[in-house]
Amino acid sequence: MIPDDQGVTEEWILRVDGRDYGPANIETLREWKAEGRVLPANEARRADAELWSLAAEIPGLFNVEALPTVSVPRLTHSTSSVQAPPPLAPRGLGQILADTFRIYVRGFLQFLSLALLVFLPSVCAQLTAMWMQTGKASDADPRVLAAGGFAFLMFIFSMAMWPVYIAGIQIITTEIAAGRRIGFFTALNEAVRFWPRVAALCVFVFVVFALLTLFGWE
Repeated sequence: MIPDDQGVTEEWILRVDGRDYGPANIETLREWKAEGRVLPANEARRADAELWSLAAEIPGLFNVEALPTVSVPRLTHSTSSVQAPPPLAPRGLGQILADTFRIYVRGFLQFLSLALLVFLPSVCAQLTAMWMQTGKASDADPRVLAAGGFAFLMFIFSMAMWPVYIAGIQIITTEIAAGRRIGFFTALNEAVRFWPRVAALCVFVFVVFALLTLFGWE
């Protein structure tokens, strides 16, 4: 368990498939995790708070290294005293495809809007570059310089929107899978919050891919 500054044990409420479970302490949550009842993407909040976050952010649950090394007494109540979320049922390929299609249909307009955030700036940059190559104006023409600057800005904007696109798709998919509706701009604001993490992951993937391409797959 994880005591706070007043020595009170933290207890958590979990939301799984639209139902709330708990309050449960960290030891109970670990048992649920071992049984496959808790996923990092499940919503969670402290029992004494109203702000929801994710189970992945509960200290010591999925990030075990975050636990303090001091010994603490065990809790008095057990798992049996708290209603546990249902275990995850195995899914066949047909059910996975059906759920994927359902999520795609329900979130089509939102997914399309996210894609346009990356696609449209890229198209603008390419069309501007084509106009510059086919135009007869000299390189010193202010219109050519302005077009070049615009094409470069559109390229940078398109690259900057990739992390937002990736995070946004995951956020919208999670909400639809849980049976909730989320507005496009709400999802967009949440995706922007994750931009540094996703951008760092994208850079890592691109660097690894470049190194594999450069040195081969040996």
